[in-house]
Amino acid sequence: LGLLDIMRRFAPATYERIDPTEFGVRGPLDFLQGGFAPTVRRAWAQLGEGRYVMAVGDTHVTNDPIAGQGANAASASAFTLAVAIHDTLLSERPFDETFCRDTEARMWAAVAPATTWTNALLEPPPPHVIDLLVAGSRDSRVADAIVSAFMIPERILGACASPEATAEFVMNAGR
Repeated sequence: LGLLDIMRRFAPATYERIDPTEFGVRGPLDFLQGGFAPTVRRAWAQLGEGRYVMAVGDTHVTNDPIAGQGANAASASAFTLAVAIHDTLLSERPFDETFCRDTEARMWAAVAPATTWTNALLEPPPPHVIDLLVAGSRDSRVADAIVSAFMIPERILGACASPEATAEFVMNAGR
């Protein structure tokens, strides 16, 4: 199956917006090929004179695009930073190294599930995850549950955490 056939079958609303005569690679430089190492960096740096800068998005955590979690992680990181700034302003605490360290921990907690899920997809799946995918290929309720869980890293990580968790996920699919 070509990409347009897949779009027609699984994303008909998106497919309707595609002009098949305009769709495709236009030249040898119109595609991306390569790779990079997923990276988690320190989320803050001291600029001097008591000033600090915080990193969000890919500047803090760069995930492989395989799970499509980059924008979600960046948004979660930025939202967490905004809440930390708000809370610090309300409490009239300084934006110092303690603020940076505490906020970095909160930001990591917000993006760690996406990073863990993305990194898991880069490894060969364990047998119980293969069983989950096979169950999804045979039962549309399980397939729908997988797709729904896939978008929320905590859910799919829970479903894939152990053979028992996977069996429970399959049993409860569609309920």
